[in-house]
Amino acid sequence: MKRYPLGMPAWVYWVIVTLAAILIGSIPAVGPWLVIAGLIAAFVYFYASVKPEPKRSGEERRSRSEQVPHNGNQVIPPRPPAPTQSAPAPSAREIVTPEREEASAVTPAAPTARRATRAGRGQVSTSATKYALVGWDSWPSVEVAGEFARIDALWRAIGQRPRIDEEIVIDAIAAELLPEPTNPHDSNAVMVIINGQHVGYLEREQAAEYHAPLADLVAAGVSPSTRARIWTTQRRDWDGSKAKGRARITLALNAPGMLAPTNNPPEAPYSLLPWARAVQVSGEENHLDVIGEHLQNGESLAIGTIVEERTSPARAEPKAYIEVRIDGERVGQMTPSMSENFLPAVRHLAEQGQVAAVWLKIKGSMIAAQITVQAQKAHELPDNWFERPATIPPLRPRPARSENTPDAAADVGEIRAHARNEPMWDE
Repeated sequence: MKRYPLGMPAWVYWVIVTLAAILIGSIPAVGPWLVIAGLIAAFVYFYASVKPEPKRSGEERRSRSEQVPHNGNQVIPPRPPAPTQSAPAPSAREIVTPEREEASAVTPAAPTARRATRAGRGQVSTSATKYALVGWDSWPSVEVAGEFARIDALWRAIGQRPRIDEEIVIDAIAAELLPEPTNPHDSNAVMVIINGQHVGYLEREQAAEYHAPLADLVAAGVSPSTRARIWTTQRRDWDGSKAKGRARITLALNAPGMLAPTNNPPEAPYSLLPWARAVQVSGEENHLDVIGEHLQNGESLAIGTIVEERTSPARAEPKAYIEVRIDGERVGQMTPSMSENFLPAVRHLAEQGQVAAVWLKIKGSMIAAQITVQAQKAHELPDNWFERPATIPPLRPRPARSENTPDAAADVGEIRAHARNEPMWDE
């Protein structure tokens, strides 16, 4: 905004001039001449008093976004801001994904009592591995509170301060969500950290729901991370006197029970199929004892495996179908017709000495539950999925292995020996 006479905006100045011209014009005889002289003086004074902002290079509005692969859970390391220039959003090449854990050698840090420490001027230092929450790549729609009180920390986080009336929009930047149980106002408080700067909190009602699952992840030695969207600007007050910073931060967040899997990925070599639309699993009612261990508040996520099996009808040729398992235990199956969409991927991975892992969404209770497979079909797999195994880091201690526990790495014949017998389809 430009600065005008008496520090008032342009429209206020001209409203006053217009009202004065109307009043003066009502004076008999000399009124019109006074109006003409006054308008000339007003124009001269107006343009002589204009003080434009100094010119700077760059566009008035900057909007930055990144294109990232939708292949399930990912770790997004925040990019520190440059001291003298604007800090761009992290590019796809700078994102370390948990699916690429082998290549990047990412391992969870040992649990500690406190994950975040204050470093002055709103800065928070964390040493834990960044762990992207499931659904981090969805559209940010959850509002952050208190960003106005931390506007300077936000500008440090993005590496620049907007000019007057300049709008800066960053569509994708990593944000850590760290519980703050020592907060004197709310023991359920959850801080929002961007590039080491504390920029706000989750709303009180949402923090009460998200505090416990986020605290479990911190206790597992990781720092929960998701995608944030930032809008910020500077605007003057109505009288044009003082400029104030304004901002809005939104986060991509699933439901509290859908932030991370309830179990670890397979111990055997595996590759995780990218997240996609739901495919219904049948036969869950026969495995409620296994499914019940993974139910959390009626809805949760688990890492499962899909294995090729064959029907054994008495009077028909055996048909291949997909069996769905959690931690080696059978929880259901797909119909032979639906299985045809996943069998090529299962067989491809088997040739590579790997098992096919998938995201499983579990809904229900201890007496009735439904499972859906959230995975791309064989013909939908992107080219980059075939480059190396897609994996995620384990969050929980591995249980002691038992000789009677089926293992996904065991021979197919041994797995079948452990699988439960149950009625198949008539076809």
